[in-house]
Amino acid sequence: MHTRLTCHTRAARLRASLAVVLAAAMAAPMVAAPVYASPSLQADPARANPYASLRAPKSDGHLHVVLASPKGQLRTTGQASELRWVFDRPVIALSAIDQRADDPATYVRIRPAVSGAFRWASTRVLVFTPATTLPRSTRFTVTLSAVKALDGTTLAAPIESSFDDPGIGQLSKPLLEQR
Repeated sequence: MHTRLTCHTRAARLRASLAVVLAAAMAAPMVAAPVYASPSLQADPARANPYASLRAPKSDGHLHVVLASPKGQLRTTGQASELRWVFDRPVIALSAIDQRADDPATYVRIRPAVSGAFRWASTRVLVFTPATTLPRSTRFTVTLSAVKALDGTTLAAPIESSFDDPGIGQLSKPLLEQR
């Protein structure tokens, strides 16, 4: 009987302590955690936090692409399994997400031409999935223009990005390093 009473007493004390800690945490002001990064990343805040611009639309009256992926030299062909653009504000209505993108050729141009399908992953994310694996050792240039957001804003200028699908030598290099 004494053991049962002690267990209930300990549980009550633990709950009371937890309640005090939670109350203190909720009353304390919210402070951002420090970001520990190399000095080169601290000099360029966009590199230190690539998602910083995803928070709120800029107020310059234009639609912005906050993330275009992939970019630059790819390490694997899998990195180009989808092309993705994230906008700073909704471009389509929530009810239209499951529908295919309306004639993306009017606002997306991929060179060299690639067959595939466009879809909206969310109100702000456009995704292109190539029908087949992209050819190796090829530089792809993607131009995005004439996109209009739900609030009527448009891109200030066409957005161009490029990526290089890895060549045979680049694909085999990690395999040689493993030996």
